Amino acid sequence: MILFIVRYSQLSCTQKRHVHQLLHHNQWAHNTLLFQPLEDHQFVYLKNNQVCATLSYHITNDMVCLTNGAYSNISAFHHLAKYLHEYLIYQGATQIKVQVVPPQDGALSSIWKALGYTLSSEQFRLIGISNDRVASLRFQPIHARNQELYLTLRNTSIKGCEYLFPYRSEHLEQWVRSNTIPYLVYDQKLVVGTLLFQKHGRSIRLLEITCLPELRYQGYGRRILDTFQAKLCKINIKTFETLFFSTNLDVLRLYQRSTFCDIQLFSHWHTFQASTNSLTT
Repeated sequence: MILFIVRYSQLSCTQKRHVHQLLHHNQWAHNTLLFQPLEDHQFVYLKNNQVCATLSYHITNDMVCLTNGAYSNISAFHHLAKYLHEYLIYQGATQIKVQVVPPQDGALSSIWKALGYTLSSEQFRLIGISNDRVASLRFQPIHARNQELYLTLRNTSIKGCEYLFPYRSEHLEQWVRSNTIPYLVYDQKLVVGTLLFQKHGRSIRLLEITCLPELRYQGYGRRILDTFQAKLCKINIKTFETLFFSTNLDVLRLYQRSTFCDIQLFSHWHTFQASTNSLTT
């Protein structure tokens, strides 16, 4: 029996296809905010040349987020998680975050607990109602001419936010395949932020709303949400879903009871803290 851990780039075409299939059937990959294009940071556990587990990391500043995790063998995933954790510590990671979906998955939680991770945030799923709100802003679709503007404004808006990483042009290409739709948000001629949502038939997931830092606390978050609800109501879509973190109090204030009819615990986030040198990329 041959066991070893390799990078995604070292796999055969058939093995790469199996990694994609494993991710496709795993809930981690359904969260577009976290799903990264498969690249050299994706690691795979092979047993007799068969894909048993996969996990990758994404670096934002000095924080590392473990993502794109999936497995068909929990023991294999345990070995892979330990390997990648130790690899990142050796590289100088000072903070590592990982998501457990569903939150009641005791097997996954026990793996991260054994490696020294502690619960740092809960992520909730909200069901929103597309009430007939006043559409006071304008959404502009993203095309070739305004892609860079979208990326610049969105990445500026999320600086300092936990759990969010900068987007790049390859994310825009990925979104086309996953029915994920980005917009620039305008107040008349002034661009004020961005909006991102995902559509599957008549099922809508609001992925994120961002507002430029200099325009925060001026009511734009509420106006963007109201305009989004009004647009859904206009095409007769009654509900949508969104996610938020228990640590994000600004978002919590935005999502009022008059807008949302249900709340469910979606995932747990665990964090590892270490006192080491700066992470090398």
